[in-house]
Amino acid sequence: MLNQFNQYSLYYDIIYRDKNYDQECEFVMTYLSKYAPNAKHILELGSGSGNHAAYLCSKNLRVTGIELSEEMLRLSQQKNIQGFNAIQGSIERFDLKDNMNAAISLFHVMSYLNTNSSLESCLQSVNQHLNPGAPFIFDFWYSPAVYNEKPSVRVRRWETDEYELTRISEPIIHIEKDIVTVKFEIFIKDHNGNLIANFTEEHHMRHFSLPFIAYLAEKTGFEMVDAFEFGTGNKLSENTWGACVVLIKK
Repeated sequence: MLNQFNQYSLYYDIIYRDKNYDQECEFVMTYLSKYAPNAKHILELGSGSGNHAAYLCSKNLRVTGIELSEEMLRLSQQKNIQGFNAIQGSIERFDLKDNMNAAISLFHVMSYLNTNSSLESCLQSVNQHLNPGAPFIFDFWYSPAVYNEKPSVRVRRWETDEYELTRISEPIIHIEKDIVTVKFEIFIKDHNGNLIANFTEEHHMRHFSLPFIAYLAEKTGFEMVDAFEFGTGNKLSENTWGACVVLIKK
């Protein structure tokens, strides 16, 4: 899994400042309460800048996070989140010498695993760090919606006291690989219109079907017990872009 958050991480919290992390965590905690009511220590794959962990830790949970990007890891550590321990490493393969009561991975982190071998390795590593009966809850891009709605070019803008940020997202669909390459072009300008920085990054996002997730779960010592739309809990459909599943360690 390549580090795809280089310069992008410097502006990550600005770009996602309107993202409702608390609401997302409340949604996930509904399923943690259902499938792991006694969970106190949670593994988070792709802990990013620590915004999900901050809310979970405020609810008296301990969170151990794994984050590949050194820049994102630094951002999370600067927040001094009590009860959160972030470790630099790949979610494909890790050994923390500890077992936990539940695992989560949010904001489509699993879609960054583009190969079958990387997905299988990740699930095996998660399985090794969970107690029997513990859930692994994660969201991902859902294949039926990707093919039905098809991603399109998008332009978004943000403003701070110091600069204006514009992000152009251009998708390229690789049908034969179930991958969408999203090319981000970022423009940073001061309030007089002078260009401060300009850079591009490519994020390669794989989308999945439920039968494929169920197959991988069975192969790596899990059972898929639930699937729904992330954020609502509604039944999945061809209009559901963000799917979420619950796998239980056997």
